[in-house]
Amino acid sequence: SAASDVYKRQAQAQDALGVMYATGRGVAKNEARAVQLYKAAAEQGDAQARHKLVFLAPREGVEPSAVTSAIRSP
Repeated sequence: SAASDVYKRQAQAQDALGVMYATGRGVAKNEARAVQLYKAAAEQGDAQARHKLVFLAPREGVEPSAVTSAIRSP
C-alpha cells in the first residue's frame, strides 16, 4: 500500500541521516543523534538500521533493552 511505502522510505531516510551523523558527512559528527535515528528506523523494520544500532548504541551508553526492543520491532 502507499502508506507502507511511505513508512519504508521514512525508515530508509532515517537510516541514511544516521549514517551522516555517525560519520560526520555533511553534518557535525554526533553519534548520539545517529543512534536516535537508527533506533527510529529500526523500530519501523529497517534491517540495516538494526545492524548499525547493535554496534553503535553500546558506545553511546544506550541500554541493551532499548536496542533489543528496536530490533524486535516489526
